[in-house]
Amino acid sequence: MAAYPIVQPLSRSRRSVYFIGLLTVFIVALPFLYLYATGYRFDGSTTLVSTGGVYVAVPHSGTEIYIDGELIRETGAFRRAFYIQDLDPGMYTIEVRKELHHVWQKELEVFPQIVTEARAFTLPNEIAREEIPKTFVIETASGTTTPIANPRYEEVLDFFTATTTALSVPEEILVSTLDKNEIDVQIATSTRESGGMQLARSDVGVIASWTRSVESVPFYFCIPHGACIDEIIVGPPEKEILYFDFVPGDNNLVLLALEEGVYVSEIDARDVQNIQPVAVGENIDVRVRDGVVYIREGDKLFEVTL
Repeated sequence: MAAYPIVQPLSRSRRSVYFIGLLTVFIVALPFLYLYATGYRFDGSTTLVSTGGVYVAVPHSGTEIYIDGELIRETGAFRRAFYIQDLDPGMYTIEVRKELHHVWQKELEVFPQIVTEARAFTLPNEIAREEIPKTFVIETASGTTTPIANPRYEEVLDFFTATTTALSVPEEILVSTLDKNEIDVQIATSTRESGGMQLARSDVGVIASWTRSVESVPFYFCIPHGACIDEIIVGPPEKEILYFDFVPGDNNLVLLALEEGVYVSEIDARDVQNIQPVAVGENIDVRVRDGVVYIREGDKLFEVTL
């Protein structure tokens, strides 16, 4: 039987040569690796320039991402975000598009050695909703039909007639017309909180503010190399906001009832603040209860899926 070949170990001198060679390569490459990791690139010659990047999270797969009108990529089934690097510092128009959905667009500034973040949202052009019937029709044993009231309709209707964020009555009037318990309800329903984000009514509209530690403040409250702001005005300027609440499951999006319809607005002070329609028309209202969105159009009630 043939003997197995015996592999001799490297000599001490050869191991020293290999070690010194690899160490030299590492030391020489280390500055270039550091510069690359911090955003420096060669501009086509021997000059190093400092670049930045953009990271945008998107809500759907099959979404197209554009920068300054140029298609960059399309998100896949399991990847709902994109990162574009090697961008020269400056302003860029970012667009997120999906077929049969509204377009999300924002002007984002790219800073040297900084990744600029954003969260896009694209509502469908036609929002899925299910009508809640006011009555049910039952057939009796004699073959006649009889309408009966739908208790769920009455329950949801009560959401629209109860005290809501739409109420904004001076305190002196409240004291003279309401008892203390009613005043407490008014005050409690003038704000909304979700995951550290607070919405509150003010003279300029709805204000979003962060209530937790400065270290955990969302990126859209802060400017790179600058101080963070305390508040962001939500919604279209000079529009009366009749009702507001968070979109269920997302403390970055706000439902707004205006005179001309119901809309969703992002909490982001950077141009432009995206506002997309849910239901457009007069005498349309919205309520959120137990994580469900309800729309009222006249005497019709709908459960809405966003």
